[in-house]
Amino acid sequence: MPRLSTHALVASLAIPLVALAVTACADGGAPADAGPGVAITVSPLSLPGVTRAVFDLVVENEAGDTIVARTLDSRTYGAPDGSLSYVAPCDATSNDNVVRITLTDLYTGTDGATPVDPSSWVGPGAIEKPAHCDPNGDTAVRFDLTIVRKAQQGFFDIAVSFADIFCSAKLDCVSPDAPSEDLELLQRPGGARDLTAVLALACTSGSGSDTWLYLEPPVIRCDNFAPVVVDPSGEGNVDLDAFPSANASDYLFAASVSRTPPGSAGNGVVFWNVAMGLDESRFAAAGTCRLEARATATAAPLGATTTEFDLGAGAVYPVVTWNVELSTGAGRSCSRDSVDVAGSDVVTRYAGTPGGPAGTFACERASDGATACLSDPCPGFLVPGENACVFDSTAAVEKFTVPAGVTSLDVKLWGAGGGGGGDCRKAADDGLEYYGGDGGAGAYVHGALAVTPGAELDVRVGAGGDGGAAITASTGSSYYQSYGGTGGGSSRVGTAGGGFHTGALVVAGGGGGGGGCRVDDINHFKASGWDGGGGGQDGENPHAYGTATTFPGWSGLAGGTNTGGYGGAAPTTATAWKPGVNGSDVSGGGAGGGNVQGAYAVAWPDG
Repeated sequence: MPRLSTHALVASLAIPLVALAVTACADGGAPADAGPGVAITVSPLSLPGVTRAVFDLVVENEAGDTIVARTLDSRTYGAPDGSLSYVAPCDATSNDNVVRITLTDLYTGTDGATPVDPSSWVGPGAIEKPAHCDPNGDTAVRFDLTIVRKAQQGFFDIAVSFADIFCSAKLDCVSPDAPSEDLELLQRPGGARDLTAVLALACTSGSGSDTWLYLEPPVIRCDNFAPVVVDPSGEGNVDLDAFPSANASDYLFAASVSRTPPGSAGNGVVFWNVAMGLDESRFAAAGTCRLEARATATAAPLGATTTEFDLGAGAVYPVVTWNVELSTGAGRSCSRDSVDVAGSDVVTRYAGTPGGPAGTFACERASDGATACLSDPCPGFLVPGENACVFDSTAAVEKFTVPAGVTSLDVKLWGAGGGGGGDCRKAADDGLEYYGGDGGAGAYVHGALAVTPGAELDVRVGAGGDGGAAITASTGSSYYQSYGGTGGGSSRVGTAGGGFHTGALVVAGGGGGGGGCRVDDINHFKASGWDGGGGGQDGENPHAYGTATTFPGWSGLAGGTNTGGYGGAAPTTATAWKPGVNGSDVSGGGAGGGNVQGAYAVAWPDG
């Protein structure tokens, strides 16, 4: 298919695993011959007080055989600062190899003999990446790790640190004065305050230092409701009916966002809180509901596309995740979950590790206080890593939201092809086979479409026409005939809610269905479908009747700017014919044998 993105300051631990290169090597030393190998380098830890680090290393070939497995001590293969250099063999006959490294222990003291309390830091576990073992070349594989440590900071109740940043995070549903009672914060439309869940994130890099916060919009997933989404980009009350928020089942009665105003973080602390009013009258119908979100903080801005902020490929970095049960059919089930406390569902996990959270975020709170959210313009159709969406035929109207800063779209549309006409033969053993006509091609349209940032467009993609019905025999007669194929659906993009015809901005017509065939003792006939129209024009008109035979086949009607084509059929008499089923505007005749569905592709520049 054609393609159409609150604790004392303590030192943090950052361990960039700089490079793993395939090279000639001998185990544990410098290269001794031309045999393949992996050279591993770990940069100095740059961590005050840590004077020794211990790693487990495993190298496996593609078959899963272990080539080498051993423990590496930075004091033996590096320096007291935690740096490490080691050369290990790999298997060039079974690629790709896998290099797996795990930080297992940290030590302090001048002799590196005093263990750092393992409960004070959280390792990311085994980190692995593929390495192509090339006997005649080097292949570099980069690992970047940032390790989470527990922190003690007076203005945070519970916190963790990573890089030089300290963060507190929680989900709170209970009264601070009476933990068994509801937290009642947001007001219902009638004015009374009621049950509220608060997602809270606060971070600091220290006074005078910059801190960027990143947050994926909170999503509430219920057994029986569509997902609830809260847009955290604004300040104050959230319009839950405005995209990208969603609250179709009214699980929330209100939502509100509060965050550090620009220029007000004199102590270096920045925060981002999302309050959500839970409507208890909807709990029974909703079933079990869970809140999902993720966030992180950095000392420098992340790279961004028009759809997301990204930690970057290969980065192993802490991400705070929320996966908290809010309610069941029986009532509220959330209480107070603080980050990385035993039993909490607010935990720190590592992006870039197997099974870890995604390292992408839709929303950014910059160091100057500016907040922006980037949204997926086409949920379910975005091409990973590209500013492009590819829609296929779903027999439904899909939505596309123009990304921020984008004023022109590169649009490609394909109308759906018509279905082929049915086949017929006089008898199974007479060796004579006759085929129905070919379906017409859908139109192709390509060009630039001027748009307004934030505008919503409706996308309709036509489906290919069905093939003609199987052979039919005329009772008591000597002829056989088949029906024509159905026409293909048109594909189009238009204004949201603007109407199927009046709101269309760009249209590619569907192709006509192929004609059926007729066989008798003397003649055989067929007719093909005609191509669809596009760019505001109707398709080619079919011939009325053929001139070479007495009983001609009938062509499928061409697709127009607003419709798919009609299918054709073989006539039963010289003056009567049986048309195929009309292809509808959106879905043609449905998916059928020999059909070619339509498509819609859109791409846009960064910005």
